[in-house]
Amino acid sequence: MRNHDKNISALLLVLMGALPVRAADSPALRSLERDFAKSTQPILKQYCLGCHSAEKHKGDLDLERFTSLAEVMKHPKVW
Repeated sequence: MRNHDKNISALLLVLMGALPVRAADSPALRSLERDFAKSTQPILKQYCLGCHSAEKHKGDLDLERFTSLAEVMKHPKVW
């Protein structure tokens, strides 16, 4: 499994509640925040925002609004 696949998998586990994050300043959360900025956001920009952005939100899905892991965690149903 490639590194960015692992990062996305970990992010999904956090969002589903399967991987608890105990504190906002935990090392696990900081690591996920870095991974989101470094790996996930570029993937979204490259493959998703062409159709799912604030300007063009195909299927009523705007992924451009997720500028941080905190925003992602506020809306787990989208993910």
